[in-house]
Order: sequence, then structure tokens, then C-alpha cells
Amino acid sequence: MHKRLLTVSILFISIFVLGACTSDQEPISPNDTFLAPATASIDLEKSKTFVQRSNSNEGEIIIKGQAGATFQTAKIKFINRLGGQATDWQNLTVDVANKQFSGKFKLVGGGYYPQIQLITDGKVVTDGLLPTTINVGEVFAVIGHSISEGQEPYVILDYDRTWCQIKLWPPLTEKKIYFNPSFWGRVAEYTKKRFNVPVMIFNTGQGGSTSVQWGKSAYGEQFEEHDFYPWRQRQPYARFEQRLVNEIKQTGLRAIFVVHGENDYWTAENDIVYFTGRYIQKTRELLNHPQLPFLISKSNAGQNIPEQIKVRRAQKRMLQEIPNTFEGANLEFIKDGGMRWDGVHYNFAALEIAAIQWKEVLTPLFFQVSKPFIPAN
Repeated sequence: MHKRLLTVSILFISIFVLGACTSDQEPISPNDTFLAPATASIDLEKSKTFVQRSNSNEGEIIIKGQAGATFQTAKIKFINRLGGQATDWQNLTVDVANKQFSGKFKLVGGGYYPQIQLITDGKVVTDGLLPTTINVGEVFAVIGHSISEGQEPYVILDYDRTWCQIKLWPPLTEKKIYFNPSFWGRVAEYTKKRFNVPVMIFNTGQGGSTSVQWGKSAYGEQFEEHDFYPWRQRQPYARFEQRLVNEIKQTGLRAIFVVHGENDYWTAENDIVYFTGRYIQKTRELLNHPQLPFLISKSNAGQNIPEQIKVRRAQKRMLQEIPNTFEGANLEFIKDGGMRWDGVHYNFAALEIAAIQWKEVLTPLFFQVSKPFIPAN
């Protein structure tokens, strides 16, 4: 895989960077003069630019990059743009021979732009902003079926893309591309506005899946053959596990949203509870964090028929029987009545309601009592 280097010509960055700032504040006033047309790069594969904040509202980010001009020393400071606390200049570790710089920095929860200076013989040769956000905020992931994954054309796209990041599945084939942020962009923006920090959500739901398939595939156990999810390949859990190990282990994680129910109508109540507990256990094992919070949504159509009553009982039991679970969004509030365009999946109005229901459970109290996973750097 080629390195993703975010390269900026420092001489010309002011319009590009400042135009990208969130509308929550006025744009930063740019430096009028840059001393040389040097270049600087952040290696996004090796850096940590978005991390889960601790309950003490701090997080450690990692910067690794390279310059296009020779330099002897380097320093960086972080300009606050959302909620955080700006820093003074701090020294970077430099590799003069390879024109590289790096550093670890603890920041207060919030969103920042980094300003870098490269110095040779006591003279600043580069001074400017780098056009990437630095984020210490809230990170979530999703386990669920197609309602969480989202369906075209029903999607919310008008949310703050600067400070709300929805991480989607990469394409499986040219014909099947997963790019629907569903209602998660709105959930992220509600959370950002309430707590004044950036928010990232990994939209890792997988359509057509059941609680039993997630629970059995987490441990490679056999289940009935399925066109989408072959149990021998530990699907659907193995795909989620890949994101968990390769990405979420690096960013950290506040909690996981669970959106199962509609596909569990034909599953025994005890099996729903048991296999939900299995994939929760596996996820906590992989992160070595037994207190990782899971928010169990009330995901069903709210009808008083045996299949749905059974699912509601199972979801209530999970909160009582599985440790460190919390009540998630009340999605059974979204009855059919035109809001489920095919009787199951959400239309535009339902997407907005779902986002509000998640907003209602992501309260200050939840953030006080939940214990996020913070990776060791």
C-alpha cells in the first residue's frame, strides 16, 4: 500500500486551510509572510490524528512527517478550533539526514490545526499551518444489520464534515460500494455540539446479519449457510474484527452501538441474549478491556406481535444480564406508518428520528460513568 502523505506547499496554504475550518468560529488569521516555499508532510499512516479522549478530557496524538527542504530543528504548536486548549511551541524530534520529524503530544479534548516551524542555523525556513485536523474527541463503532448500515438513496449528508468523521467500509467490488453514512453523521454532529469535541463513528454494520451470526462467527462456530456470511471465514464478525484490530485499536473507543432486532424476529429469545453476549465478550477480549460499553438499541418496529415482543424482552434482558451494557436508542419508536419505506428500512424522516433517539441516550451522565478504551502508545 502506498503511504498516504498529506503534502502542503506552506507558501500557498492559507486559503486552502482556513476555508476548510468549521463555521463554529471565525477563520484563523493567516501569517502574512512565509519565509520560503518549503514543503512539509504528515504521514497519515504512521500518525495518530484522531484519538479517543479519556474521562479526564485528554488524549495523546502522534505526529510523523517529512519536509521537502533541509532543516536542523523543528517545533509545532496546536491552534484550537473546537473546544480544546491551544498550546505553545513544542519541540519535535528530528532525523536531519532523512528530513523527518516526529513527536507525541497530550492535548485537551477538542479540534486543532497544527502549525509547524522548521529551522536551520537559527533561521525559520518554514512557518505555516498543515491542512489536516488534529482531533481528541469521541470514537464509536457499530454492530448491527442493514438499518445501521444504511440504504441508498436514504442518507443524511448535510453534517459537519470537518469535525464529524464517518468511517465507512472500503469497496468490496466495483459494483458494491459501501459509502452510506446512514444517520450516523447527524448523531456525530449532535454529539459534537453537545460536548464541543470532534466525533468519529465507524459505520461497521453489515446488512442481512443476525445476532446469532455475529455471536457464532466471533468464535468460528458453525451456523446455517448464508450467501453473504460464510461461517468458515468467520463472517460477519471477521470483517469487523479487522477494523477493530487495525484501526480502532489505534484510535481508542468510547462505546459500540448495537442495532440488531428486525433480523432476529425468527430467533429464540435465549439465543438472541446468549449470542449477543458472545460477540460482546470477543470484542472486549480483543481490546483487553472488559468494561468496554455497549449501547443496546430497541431495534424493532414496535408492533405487538409475538416475534417483536420476544425481541423486546431479549433486548431488555441484555441490559440486566450482560455487564457494562447501556440502553441505546429507542428505535421501536419508529413504527411503519410510512417511515419504513419497505416496512423495515428507514426513509429520510425516520433517519432524522433515529439520530434524535441516539442523541437522547448520549447524555453527560453516560460519558461520566462509561469507561472508554484508551490505547497504550
